[in-house]
Amino acid sequence: KAFVANASHELRTPLTVISGYLEIMEMDPELPSHLAEAAGRANEQAGRMQRIIEDLLVAARADIGTLAVRPERLDVMATVEALTSPSLAFAGSDPLPIIGDAPDAYADGVRFRQVLRNLLTNARRYGGDAVYVEVGTRGGMVTVTVVDDGDGVPDDRIEAIFEPYERAHSEPTQPGSVGLGLSVARQLTRMMGGDLCYARVDGNTRFEMS
Repeated sequence: KAFVANASHELRTPLTVISGYLEIMEMDPELPSHLAEAAGRANEQAGRMQRIIEDLLVAARADIGTLAVRPERLDVMATVEALTSPSLAFAGSDPLPIIGDAPDAYADGVRFRQVLRNLLTNARRYGGDAVYVEVGTRGGMVTVTVVDDGDGVPDDRIEAIFEPYERAHSEPTQPGSVGLGLSVARQLTRMMGGDLCYARVDGNTRFEMS
């Protein structure tokens, strides 16, 4: 576990450098269009790898007792708007609709973004075509819910999907997934004093972070 934590940490820096160079290539107006497109696709895959590494790092640090969160005042609406931008690969080619409004919350901004990225990635990977985000408040808590119109999770898998290395569906060849996203998301949310829950309502799948 300590090895995984250390290895994941060491992998982040070179991968960030690679991603940076690919982004520069993609934006270079003198680069032929086919090469710029290839750089963009490579950078998208590098982004997926970065998110996998972040999840592995969280899981490993949690196992060895070194995972920590640092709550502070967080502009929830600005964060949600930024993460649903079409400029981000996991958000898709169009901006995702945001329904509702919410005040600032007390949360670790880095971890909040990691949780929401995981939920959006999960919705894009396993959900239907109609994905949107609801924000609001309930019982003194800010809620952010990622909704999609996919098939949902089988009843006998609802708790299992929050276990490490489990997937919501049985696609073992699904790229960019090691089955840690939902487990890490729930763990981080609970460490910040909230929770992450699944529900199936009116034919829609709902993952609500509070």
